[in-house]
Amino acid sequence: MGNQQVLGMDTDEGRRVARDMNEGSARIGDVIGSASAIAGRISEIWPGADGTRFGEDVADFVANAQNAAQSLSDQAQQLVVHADRQDQASA
Repeated sequence: MGNQQVLGMDTDEGRRVARDMNEGSARIGDVIGSASAIAGRISEIWPGADGTRFGEDVADFVANAQNAAQSLSDQAQQLVVHADRQDQASA
């Protein structure tokens, strides 16, 4: 029985990765907050069509970043669910 293959996830490591993913999502949230504040000030500091386009680009970035942060958080949650199922199956 020397070469046993282990199937399934290392659940402790899976949960650590999920925590890291949630921390990453929170950091993205911090960037979103800063970018949102910037987007709100663009029209004050850069009037005209170019400033408007730049503000729209920042707003697009914010929306995409919000989606990325939510997706990362959702995937972290799924990883924990899979770790829990793995522990139940291995019990």
